[in-house]
Amino acid sequence: MLFRLFIPTGRLAGVFLLLSLLPSGTGFGSGLNPDALRVWLEALPDAAAEETAAALTQQLRRVRRTVNRHARLRMLDMLVAPTLQVTTRFEAELHQARHPLSLSLQRRIVAANELLKQHAAFYRETASELSAGWLGLGFSRVLPRAVAQAMELERRRLVLAFRAYSPGSKSAWLSLHKLYRIARSGGYAARCAEGTIASPTHLYVKSLLLAFAEPARLAANELDRVLFYLDRHAALAELHDAHGAVREMAEREGCFLIRRRDDGPGQSLRKRQSPRVAGGDLVLDCAPLMKQLRSQIDGIEHGTQPSRLGLPAIARRPVYVAMLRNLLTLWSTPPQRRHPRQQFRPRIDLVAGFDDVWALINGPAFGRRNDDAPGSAAPALGEWAISNEGPVGFALQYLNGATGDLSVGALTGLRPKDRSVVYVCVVRRLVGGGLRPELGLQKLAPVALPTMVSLRGKGSDGSTASKAIVLLGVPGLAGGGAVIARSGVLQSGTRVPFRNGEQRLVGQTGVPMERGPNYDIFALDIVA
Repeated sequence: MLFRLFIPTGRLAGVFLLLSLLPSGTGFGSGLNPDALRVWLEALPDAAAEETAAALTQQLRRVRRTVNRHARLRMLDMLVAPTLQVTTRFEAELHQARHPLSLSLQRRIVAANELLKQHAAFYRETASELSAGWLGLGFSRVLPRAVAQAMELERRRLVLAFRAYSPGSKSAWLSLHKLYRIARSGGYAARCAEGTIASPTHLYVKSLLLAFAEPARLAANELDRVLFYLDRHAALAELHDAHGAVREMAEREGCFLIRRRDDGPGQSLRKRQSPRVAGGDLVLDCAPLMKQLRSQIDGIEHGTQPSRLGLPAIARRPVYVAMLRNLLTLWSTPPQRRHPRQQFRPRIDLVAGFDDVWALINGPAFGRRNDDAPGSAAPALGEWAISNEGPVGFALQYLNGATGDLSVGALTGLRPKDRSVVYVCVVRRLVGGGLRPELGLQKLAPVALPTMVSLRGKGSDGSTASKAIVLLGVPGLAGGGAVIARSGVLQSGTRVPFRNGEQRLVGQTGVPMERGPNYDIFALDIVA
């Protein structure tokens, strides 16, 4: 659920100004008519997104009181474009946001969520009325459009929540399940209605697959790449009635049980023992989509042009292929939690960002300073509680203090309260972008050492050396080494001197392993 905050009364002045643009005779008591709404929309100024969202929400409530169903549906359609436009403005802010989100941005996200929720609800109410009664006087043509529009608005609610690293709204899932069943029972689920860009089935499957892709583990650019992929290829996944399919598909990979009254997307059949199904329950079969994914991954690795595979040009990059492999895993056999949550939650200090992690290792972590390394002042620490710890990472919950620049892919340093060791980790999961975020972190190595790397020329700041972090015993390299530096500093073959205790050693960078938001990780071979 998105963050529960209230919009302060003082901020509503702009809303009332926007509403005052309505022609006379269109007050709250009289509802609206399409001509009056068109005049209002044409005069709508380019106000702040939050004020525009609140004004549109108020107009939707007036539309709801309109008795004439034809006029009501027409006005709901007229408000779709401005609703999606203002939502896009909020999404653009989230794309650039730092976490935890500021209170002002949280408030704007609440306004956008409320707008989408109200708009979808009024479409759904009208669709329910029409589907339950006699369809005459042209309503049989507009019902499919009303259902599809409502589903698209609910889908955008989920995308907005995922961009804020918030779980998808329960009410959005309940609404999507109900709307799709209306379309399925009406026989138009696979058709693209007039005035819409996707069928109810395509919208529904895209929403389900996005949720199964675990958006909390996606960076902002990765979420957009997954959305682009789903626009093109989600139609390959198939929906079947659960009564006839659940037994046959229970042991197959890539099959998910979708319950009609569930407040979430569903669950992999492999995670359920002898599931009971009810009327209206469905099974999502991802086997055709997985076949396509495997073919695309194989094609990219053998040099096929991405465009011939239905992929963007960026698909040549290793990071894109890694994303495809991750999607293949999540849409086939999603991994299960391997370690139980801890009841006792010890505290730990955390910093985020390459420079702060380097400073934590170089300074207070070891109770010493490297005289040859500048900039080793102690960074500001944040206090977190460990909710789960395993051999490969941590699950943390924020308590207080500095948070740094948190995002999926960010480099972090963790220091237990009672020890001087520092764990260097990467954020792989971010849940709840509000005041109390939760992190899922991957440990990179058991040993991290600060050092300086000589530059061939001067850096952007005029220096001839740059900070680096040497990792020893990296699990992904069979216990070998790696080195982290700011983006663009290292290349294959760079010599990296470092000290391990009393030993002076030299490593040489190999192939790049990962490129983060502002850092690179290279394999490191010890040569001397």
